[in-house]
Amino acid sequence: INAEYMGVNERKAKWEEERRKRMEEDARREKELQEEEEKRQRSKQLWEKATRERRTSLRQKKEEETKKQAEEAALREQQEREWADKMAKKAQERKKELEEAEKERLASIEAQKLERQRLAQEIQSEAEEARQKLEIKRKKEAEEAE
Repeated sequence: INAEYMGVNERKAKWEEERRKRMEEDARREKELQEEEEKRQRSKQLWEKATRERRTSLRQKKEEETKKQAEEAALREQQEREWADKMAKKAQERKKELEEAEKERLASIEAQKLERQRLAQEIQSEAEEARQKLEIKRKKEAEEAE
């Protein structure tokens, strides 16, 4: 009975030993699986972080490009306005110069017209005076002839 009992104990001890080894192996495999899962999670988190950073970077670049384009457009518009203002000012100055030149031309024409009228009046006055003198002279001659 003792020998039989000892065989049972050995089998029980052997079974306990195998059970312990299986549990250790299961625990080791479980630990490996957990480490692999943690590794996958870290990789996933790193990939998500890199993706977010890439998207953020792209968005920032796009915003900067948009801002730069808006600034360039505003600068072009300002330069175009300044150029248009400058051209309008030059056109206004040229118009003023032409109006002044026209006024001077009209004043010169008017002055010439007045000068011609004065000369015509003077000539007419001299002719009238000469005619009157001639008539007086004829009257005197006619009186003398009588």
